Amino acid sequence: MSANLNMPRKAIVLAAGLGVRLRPFTLMSPKALMPLGGQPLIEHTLHQLEAWGVTEIAVNLHWLAPPLSDYLRARRGAARIHLSREPQILGTAGALRPLRDFVGSEPVWIVNADIVWRVAPTPLVRAWQRAGALAALWLVPDRGPRTVETDASGAIATYRSERRGAAGTATFSGLQLVAPRIYDYLPDALECSLIEVYERAAAAGERVLGVTVPGRTRWDDAGTVEAYLRLRRVTRRERKRATAPPSDCSVATVAPQPAARTRQLDEDFRVDRDGHVWFPAQAWPDAALAPVLVEMGWPLESTEVEPLPARGSDRSFLRLRHDGRTAMYVRYGTERDENARYAAHARFLRDAGVPVPRVLAELAEARAIVMEDAGRECVRDLVLRDPACAEHLYLRVIDMVVRLHRSATAMAALRGYQMAAPFGRDLYLWERDLFLNHIVRGRHGIRRMPVGLPQEYAKVAQRLTHTHSVAIVHRDLQSSNLMLRHGRIKMIDFQGMRYGAAAYDLASLLCDPYVRLPAPLRGRLLAAYAARDEVCAAAARDFAWGAVQRMTQALGAYGRLTGLGLKGWEQHIIPAAETLSQMASLCGLPVIAELARATVERERAR
Repeated sequence: MSANLNMPRKAIVLAAGLGVRLRPFTLMSPKALMPLGGQPLIEHTLHQLEAWGVTEIAVNLHWLAPPLSDYLRARRGAARIHLSREPQILGTAGALRPLRDFVGSEPVWIVNADIVWRVAPTPLVRAWQRAGALAALWLVPDRGPRTVETDASGAIATYRSERRGAAGTATFSGLQLVAPRIYDYLPDALECSLIEVYERAAAAGERVLGVTVPGRTRWDDAGTVEAYLRLRRVTRRERKRATAPPSDCSVATVAPQPAARTRQLDEDFRVDRDGHVWFPAQAWPDAALAPVLVEMGWPLESTEVEPLPARGSDRSFLRLRHDGRTAMYVRYGTERDENARYAAHARFLRDAGVPVPRVLAELAEARAIVMEDAGRECVRDLVLRDPACAEHLYLRVIDMVVRLHRSATAMAALRGYQMAAPFGRDLYLWERDLFLNHIVRGRHGIRRMPVGLPQEYAKVAQRLTHTHSVAIVHRDLQSSNLMLRHGRIKMIDFQGMRYGAAAYDLASLLCDPYVRLPAPLRGRLLAAYAARDEVCAAAARDFAWGAVQRMTQALGAYGRLTGLGLKGWEQHIIPAAETLSQMASLCGLPVIAELARATVERERAR
């Protein structure tokens, strides 16, 4: 390191994230404690910073904070560790607020906890000092998504390049050197990102540099399951070769730490040949699992569990496996009363001839159910892989929908079967407000609603409430809730079923943003449904109105989930808004159609 450079002595390690991309591992362990090369992931970053001469490191915590806090308190390293607990996630920039006194008047390194990296600090410090910049961000030119572009002076021009991956683009590594005046640009919002802050600062005339570092460097994002498993393999090979890090990068070998008084995730999981991750059931931290397995007659000690991704609700899912058999274990919270109806609804629908998974066990007091495994593949997966099969597959689904709308509806009337409150004006308007609050106002910042919008949505609610085709509706009848196994299709996620306009289900199925069926095919499928009887024909005549309502609800749901940090839902916003615009035009609802078109334009401009 050059003697005339003042090397920063403070750093902030961002470790508060929910670890959504790294699930199922992070259901049991905070991401920062995931084992890699015999050390927790965060240790690689802490030791690198200490090798640079950093003497004080602040770490923010939120998800599964106690085990990470225990580890950091027990750790013995060169730097003093400060803990910053966040009761609510604050984002990469919001995390700085409670650390203002820690930062003080000195520049500070900020680095993500889920990267494995090696770089010389001198080029970053030198570039930052020479330019008098607000921040210097280490850019990686040959790895990652490569969405960042710089101008001729080295300042970052955009973080969202339209030339993603092209020559001249780079990836922001997650490591940056920041001046303390960054606090001048924090927005009022409690949760905010560093990218937002850098864009605000640049608009005010500040320089944010993008710095690529020559020589031998290393950067890997360990934040996804695929990346983490690949890094485990790479790290094992490196340890076998016992290769020392290059001296020009100022990196010391990661030294073993004394055993911390914490439960770090053991490496007793197994990855099968298809890439699925299995844990011993007896190691899984769920008190209801053992009694459910007893009810099923499956031994705890010889059963494995595969945690499945979250589906945007307060439910968690495990695939169970024992002696070649599999089943689905579902735990549900108290957020929605309808979750407690799932088992009863499954039994009722099977009685009505609607193909749904069988209930294998139920522990109502623990809010736990075990269902027949309906498979790993859904209708969406198959159609996206082989579009030629769509018509045949969807005609089979139409048969299922007719059974739900006609046979199950008739049987429910005879039995006086109880479900959630039926669709009505209030629920339709609640779905409208979901869209307005989470997309129009929350995501796009529009406060004044178009004139005539309430009146048009009132027309939609009136049409659907007074339809001649009231039936039991699934409420979420999209391709991802139609599972395939051994050639059989089964319907899942029906816990919210209730009486309502059958057209709502038809729209959920045929206007599904996940698949986007061609208009001619949609028309043939709608005609096949309408041909069943006069009630089905009436539902088909309401189809466009049902689509306006369903796409409105879907947009609200995508906005809410995206706002929770589940960014994968963003990709469905434009398809849903385009369909909403088309269907609103068919219904003679110009204000809704124009709002939907504006939603598409704003999404494309993001």
